Amino acid sequence: MNLPQLPLDINNGLFRALLETSDIVCLLDPSGRVLYVNKTFQQLTGFETAQLIGRTFEETGLLPALLTPLWQTMLDQMNLTQAETTYDFDYTQPDHEIKYFKTRLVPVLSEPTGGVLEAIVVITQDVTVAKRALLELEADRDFCLQVMHALSEGLVITGLDSNIQFVNRAYEQLFGYNSAEVIGNSVFDMVDRAAQPAFVTQWESTRTGHPHDGTEVYLYRKDGSTFLASVRTTPYSRNNEIIGTIALITDLTERKQAEAALRQSEENYRQLAHHFPNGAVFLYDRDLRFLVVGGKILSQFGYTSENLEGRTIYESLPPESVAILEPKYRAALGGAIIREEVHSRITGQTYLTTYVPVENEKGEIVAGMIVSHDITELKQAMEALRESEEKHRMLADSMEDIISLRDLDGNLLYISPSIERLTGRTIEEAYNEDNVFFFHPDDRGLFTEVIEQLKRGKLPGPLEWRVRMEDGSYLWIETRMKYIYDREGQPFRLLLVSRNIHQRKLTEEALRRSEEDLRQAQKMEAVGQLAGGIAHDFNNLLTGILGYAELAILVSQDQKAPQQLLNYIEEIKAGAERAATLVYQLLAFSRKQVLQPKTLRLNEVIAGMENLLRSLIGENIEFVVNSDRNLHTVEVDPGQIQQVIMNLALNARDAMPEGGRLVIETRNVTLDEAAIADQQLDVVPGNYVLLSVTDTGSGFSPETQQHIFEPFFTTKPVGKGTGLGLSTAYGILRQSKGDIWVTSQVNGGTTFKVYLPSNWSSPPEAEDKAAQEDVVRPRHNRETVLLVEDQDMVRAVIRQLLEMEGFQVIEAENGRVGLQKQPEYPPNLKLVISDVRMPVMNGPVMVEELRAAYPNLKVLFISGYAEGDIKERAMVDPDVEFLQKPFTRQQLMSVVKNMLGITG
Repeated sequence: MNLPQLPLDINNGLFRALLETSDIVCLLDPSGRVLYVNKTFQQLTGFETAQLIGRTFEETGLLPALLTPLWQTMLDQMNLTQAETTYDFDYTQPDHEIKYFKTRLVPVLSEPTGGVLEAIVVITQDVTVAKRALLELEADRDFCLQVMHALSEGLVITGLDSNIQFVNRAYEQLFGYNSAEVIGNSVFDMVDRAAQPAFVTQWESTRTGHPHDGTEVYLYRKDGSTFLASVRTTPYSRNNEIIGTIALITDLTERKQAEAALRQSEENYRQLAHHFPNGAVFLYDRDLRFLVVGGKILSQFGYTSENLEGRTIYESLPPESVAILEPKYRAALGGAIIREEVHSRITGQTYLTTYVPVENEKGEIVAGMIVSHDITELKQAMEALRESEEKHRMLADSMEDIISLRDLDGNLLYISPSIERLTGRTIEEAYNEDNVFFFHPDDRGLFTEVIEQLKRGKLPGPLEWRVRMEDGSYLWIETRMKYIYDREGQPFRLLLVSRNIHQRKLTEEALRRSEEDLRQAQKMEAVGQLAGGIAHDFNNLLTGILGYAELAILVSQDQKAPQQLLNYIEEIKAGAERAATLVYQLLAFSRKQVLQPKTLRLNEVIAGMENLLRSLIGENIEFVVNSDRNLHTVEVDPGQIQQVIMNLALNARDAMPEGGRLVIETRNVTLDEAAIADQQLDVVPGNYVLLSVTDTGSGFSPETQQHIFEPFFTTKPVGKGTGLGLSTAYGILRQSKGDIWVTSQVNGGTTFKVYLPSNWSSPPEAEDKAAQEDVVRPRHNRETVLLVEDQDMVRAVIRQLLEMEGFQVIEAENGRVGLQKQPEYPPNLKLVISDVRMPVMNGPVMVEELRAAYPNLKVLFISGYAEGDIKERAMVDPDVEFLQKPFTRQQLMSVVKNMLGITG
């Protein structure tokens, strides 16, 4: 009865009986909602009917997510076509077991021949067992096919009618046919006509249950050629009934050729063996049967070729010899090569015996061979050579130099143990390491170039290069090379002797740097001496100019003096002050100016200059100051360090014409020997205060950096710089026991680092502002002052300045004249003002003689030079002071009155 024709009455007894089968059955409405499920469905899924009625499979969670698209496709297809459909699918259960199902969707229509789709009957059968059996059968069949096609022999399967049913790939390659061309043909068609009767008899015998092994017969190829083959046949059956024949076909062409070649090879071996000088040859087969025996030494052991060939070792040799030799014979047949030296007690000779396999053209081992040489004389020669080499090796091993032997490609063949003592690297590392990597990266190109020269027969001279140590550092060595020649006089080895020259190279480098520093110092000293000489004469001139200008100003303060005169004199004074500044710079870079160091903090100096610096560098440059709040104090001349900061700031400004960033930073640092060497500073290790000035300007090249602190060297256009700014800063810092270092990159900015020795405990000194003020004091009693100066203008202006202050002045043009005028001195002469350097007699000599008569005499030395010894004397002698030319009236009067104790 056709189910779709039944009325849709689930409670109908017949309908329910049809549904309650062993298959999985459920009834759905057209939208896929459950109307009914049978007991098999409930048992399989574990759901009760009440849990399913009115719900879709997706809503109940019954349908796995992977099957949801397939199920929806099935429902859509049913609603579209209203035709029965069948689907096969597999489902992996939670325990990972795969189940196979076949599902039928049967429509239930309102009319037997059409109408509206009222319901869908879903019938699902579990076909897992049948599916698995089919899959296993297919797998077995595939495996059998793979095995048959993997055979190197041709395989043919025929029926009882002798027609071909299957051939493998080896058959197709052997005969030149493809399987489609031979299936259905008689197997006898491939057999040579002359051999067909015997072959048919063999085939008939096999069909009756008798297999045949290895019949040799000529067979036809597709191209008509024939070849000799071995054919093995066996019957095959099903359900104990023979249904066909299986044949395996082996091409014997190569084997026959190999056998012929072996026979020819045996003959060749026999000819070689019988004429083998100073030795013996044995060729044997897999049964350890001697095939060929010969050689001049056989008779020494009591053998001949005739009594060995054709016999096995078991028949020819004593049992004790067989026990020793048999494993070696068989090892050679297995592919091993054995070499050994044997000393014969019978002959007293030493033999080198080699066991080797013998292969045919296909690489198959078909025999074994033993070759024995008498090496007695060779051993004696080698022993003598070994003793000689041992002596040389002991000599090489005991040397401090590295002795090595290389081939002409640079490959290492021998290296002496001294490499371990010199480099810390083992001999094994030297052998295993790449030759090029053994050298410093900068020297690897030289190594490659040397190898190319050697290949061209050009032997290089002594080479200096660096080799890598165990710790990664590099050692300087000097290598000398020599060819070793072969018997034909051709170079084939390279002997290298490498010597440690590391200390020599370091000494040479230190000497080079010292010479460079000496040249620089000599250059600076020469320029300094020049500057000092110029400054002396210039200072004397400026002293007179300044003095007369100040006198003129004092006189012109009279209201009756023309205003124009006052203006002119002010200009003279201003020009003289500018000239004095230039001289100050000359003395600064020559490091001969007089220092007036004070304990101060650089942070306070920079803070006092900050407004001035901001106005000088301009608004287009960002100005940043980073100060260490715990900065140590330093001992330095305040005016000089201000000049250093000013020079560095102005240089930075000039390097940033389009704007940029200027950073001044201070901090405490400790310089050790490594840091000093790295920056090439001329200071001692210790604690320092660092002042760094960094800009983002144009920078300069390494070549410029080498000359940056030289006097008169400038990168600015003509007329834009004197070249004294950085040299002045350098001179100031060196005289203050500090130093300066610079790093720069073109278009990458510049950083100057100033190092000054830190003063841990000294507090900064307060400024003596009272000494700086020009206080008009009341005149005092007329003290007598001895003035000794060789320059007339300078002497005259100082005399007038002193007289305007109420002092009585005794003049002298040099030290001798000063002593000659001693009768004119009052008994209470308190002060002498004297130039240091004068003709006839200088100031210090004169003072020493005067102090014999005036022990309490106070002395003010004046000079256009930076008199270091006089300055030091003034620092320890409270009755001695020093004043650098040029000086102002205020400076002169301040010192004179302070020395004489004049307070009013």
